Amino acid sequence: MPDVQRVVADYTAPDPTDARIREAAACHVMSDAVELFMGARYFRGEFRGEEKARRDAYASCVGNRVGTRTGDTRAMRRKITSGEGDLRRNPQFVAEVTSRYLAPGDLQTYRRLSAQAESRDAAATARARADTAQQNAFLQARRQKSQATLAALGAAVIGTLALTAWLLSRNLPGFRIDAESTPPVLKARGRTYTLHTRGGVIAQLDKQHRTHHVPGSTTYDGQGRYVSSTSGYSYTTTKDTVFLLDKDGAEHAMKLENWDVTARGGHMLGALWAIAKGKEYGSYLMVWNFSIDRVQTDTHLIGRIVGVTAKTVVFAALSTLILAIGWDIVTQHLFGPRDFLLAFIVLVAGLVARRLINGSRVKRFQREVAPIRDRIKADAEVALLRANGLTEATEQP
Repeated sequence: MPDVQRVVADYTAPDPTDARIREAAACHVMSDAVELFMGARYFRGEFRGEEKARRDAYASCVGNRVGTRTGDTRAMRRKITSGEGDLRRNPQFVAEVTSRYLAPGDLQTYRRLSAQAESRDAAATARARADTAQQNAFLQARRQKSQATLAALGAAVIGTLALTAWLLSRNLPGFRIDAESTPPVLKARGRTYTLHTRGGVIAQLDKQHRTHHVPGSTTYDGQGRYVSSTSGYSYTTTKDTVFLLDKDGAEHAMKLENWDVTARGGHMLGALWAIAKGKEYGSYLMVWNFSIDRVQTDTHLIGRIVGVTAKTVVFAALSTLILAIGWDIVTQHLFGPRDFLLAFIVLVAGLVARRLINGSRVKRFQREVAPIRDRIKADAEVALLRANGLTEATEQP
């Protein structure tokens, strides 16, 4: 192998930039020749004789002429790409350098090893391209799957938020009672209810109590060994059948379950129930015994009609969780316990607020049906007079 000074002297040029390019390219070819002749020993660092000194000298020549100053490097790169091509990869230039400095036997060996290296490089390039194509196909499929998942997730998020907004718009405004219409109308949570009334005097009251027993159970495994057991319990239901005479003398049968009405025959009774628009039946909301000034109210049912539903609170908490996770994703943070804690706080606060709101709305409902109650009481008083054989114009002793 020639020394660096000889190579530099052989491949100098009048133009300084062109000279550095040619000198660096020639030293690069000779450095590759050293590595090619060493074969696997080069990668193991097993240098013999002057192999290391020659290879380091060629590499230093390349670095000194190509990588010294940025301006020179850019000028050389522009020179290389201006149409002349990279001399280090130019077959004619490589053949010229190796023919000049290698002995005939070494030149044949170099060409054979170079051909083998090119074949290996071509095979490696083909494998790399195939792997790249396979990886790109995998990434593309994964990207499409991710996009489909994100689209589904986005649709779920938008649907949840839209449903939450719809529930809030229906539950938060409250309710309105038109007590002067005939019959009275209740509008709550986007639905319309007709309030039906009945007032009269009790002709007969039948009360039935029924006790229901639910037995316990014992669980055994497949080998007959005891696993667990539950204790039985019982509960009682009360059914009242009230036969009521109205102001016109007509008799009606009212069936009340689990109201346990406090009344007897001859008492003035009034009832209020609601039927949703499009339905044929409804449930009793309030029952008055005017004779003893007692009122019984199904606060749970009234709360379900005019109050905030538990579903609204649950969806509000779920929307909070989705928004918190979405914010973490946008800000490139991992969602964690704080998102679930925030949703839990919203859930608990919403349930407490729901309880307070529903309690307030039930009390407001009881106040706003006062005019309806007065009309029911007036009908019951007329029915009592008729039942006693009197009229409103008859003077009582």
